[in-house]
Amino acid sequence: MKKLIACAVAAVAAVSMATAEISVGVRGIFGVGLGTTLADDMDSFDLDLGGTLNFGGTAFVKIPVFASLVVQPEVGFTYNMVGLENNGFEMDCSYKAIDIPVLVGWDFKINDSFTVTPLVGPKISIPVGKFAMEAEGNDGDVDIDSSVLFSVVVGAGVAYKVGPGAIVGDLRYNIGVSTLKVKEEGYKADAATPRSLQLSVGYQISF
Repeated sequence: MKKLIACAVAAVAAVSMATAEISVGVRGIFGVGLGTTLADDMDSFDLDLGGTLNFGGTAFVKIPVFASLVVQPEVGFTYNMVGLENNGFEMDCSYKAIDIPVLVGWDFKINDSFTVTPLVGPKISIPVGKFAMEAEGNDGDVDIDSSVLFSVVVGAGVAYKVGPGAIVGDLRYNIGVSTLKVKEEGYKADAATPRSLQLSVGYQISF
């Protein structure tokens, strides 16, 4: 009996995979650094957070696994800005990162055209280049001492069929668990733990 049930489940999964559509697409991203915190190393400078923003783009693949369960790996690039303030003194800092989330979701088909997909999963961000700083017209930069930043992503996406594919969008929150570290001439410091609320819009095509 157990073998019969296992074979039936395997057959259903095989049919589901055979008839499922894999979707590929791109999205533009805009986010605000909601929840970003300065590291303890910054306390001695008596700094507060100013405006924190990020924007960029990503490519993704949405892969049906079983029934309405999907896996969605992504590769994207973001430009991240962190503002610092102290009694009227302002400093704008920025860094770039390659982002690689792997999300798991469940498709809820509202009708033939509209789908809502809650998503959750881990994300790694690889900082590239320098940690750039600009204050009162003076530019400078320091090295980034973090090779990888880790975060957890929670959110939901929507897809609405238009033309050969679908317009897609999502709202997600990146819960950063790693602190961005910087260094300069032997001096090392923790800078900030980046977190953000991101909105994205794009287009996908199914095959």
